[in-house]
Amino acid sequence: MLTHTPPTEIYRASDAPYYYRGNKVLISICALSLLAFVLQREWLKRLNRRKERVWASMTVEERASYQADYKAREEEGNGRLDF
Repeated sequence: MLTHTPPTEIYRASDAPYYYRGNKVLISICALSLLAFVLQREWLKRLNRRKERVWASMTVEERASYQADYKAREEEGNGRLDF
């Protein structure tokens, strides 16, 4: 989305020589990227805690059975508890 924005659209000649508007745009993009990073990090930590709770509630036999099921492993992929 923003990766294909040409520099001439951010740093316009009408904003020269200090480019206040262009710098505000880039600072905004950086702030949004940082926010997206933090939100994704927290979301993944939440998902991992949820998986850990389910995994901890399983018995040793259930865990072994869960890990031995190769067909389910292929279907579930990275959504598995032991991923």
